Amino acid sequence: GYSFNHPKDDTIVGSGAVGRATEWQINNATIGVDTNYKNVIGKVTLQVGNQLAVTQDLDGTVSRGRNLSVANNKYIGEAFGGYHFDQWNGVNVEAGYFYSYIGLESYLLGENWNYNRSFLADMTPFYFSGARVQIYPTNKIKIEPWVVNGWQTYGKWSKNNSVGLSNYWRPYEYLGFVANFYYGTDTKDDPHRKRFHHDDSTLVRYFNRPESKGISKMAFSLNNHYGAQFDGVNPFPGRKEYMLGSSLANRIWFSHDHLAWSVRAEGVTNPGRYLALPPTPDGFLPGPDNYSLKLWDITST
Repeated sequence: GYSFNHPKDDTIVGSGAVGRATEWQINNATIGVDTNYKNVIGKVTLQVGNQLAVTQDLDGTVSRGRNLSVANNKYIGEAFGGYHFDQWNGVNVEAGYFYSYIGLESYLLGENWNYNRSFLADMTPFYFSGARVQIYPTNKIKIEPWVVNGWQTYGKWSKNNSVGLSNYWRPYEYLGFVANFYYGTDTKDDPHRKRFHHDDSTLVRYFNRPESKGISKMAFSLNNHYGAQFDGVNPFPGRKEYMLGSSLANRIWFSHDHLAWSVRAEGVTNPGRYLALPPTPDGFLPGPDNYSLKLWDITST
């Protein structure tokens, strides 16, 4: 990773993919076990690498009381157990730590169209601590409600739990839709302040010639986000506490899918910066603050 800001200590702030400048680092190495025995299901994924510090060291809920720390959990990517019910096309009930939806982009960078995740994806949770139910009414639909501790946290900022709902519909092999919803209390020392977040995605493969030696496949992904914080105490009176953004990516595969080229463009506004990756677990530096957050980028991989 290279930053034109030339940070004196090589720290890159604002990306959930790259945390250090001009240094060789292991981003993320994982190994795991996925089990299914007589409908009892479970998964454990262990991880090491630089990405752990980027995504987990900023979890301040571990300082609210004792007997909870990032160190106890950061080397676990996923760890959950549950039960599979042979109802409809399947129903899974699971509890533990699990990867979140991340706005149509994977926690593991190698699985994404672009190496760097979009700003939108980096602003949504990477993991949840809680329970979920995965309901498959048909082989084209998934409905997944959650009860979790909070927005990418191991603990909770208040006594309240947070809730969410993820929906996936693939009416045709070449067309997919995703819609996610989240509601919770995620402000330190302010249990009355609420957060709502929604994102929806459309995935379309509009060209498919697998036998072609030239262009073999083309697809685009459109990802939209909206969210807001309200009630309680606004840390920036007069500044609207909302988040709005959109990301459009297009990918072209060549030579029987052996090669591919992706281009993504996006824009994000988050005036109160409540979703920005902060430089410290306590947020931004105290004092007069007149800065809102507007981001845009073009990425090619």
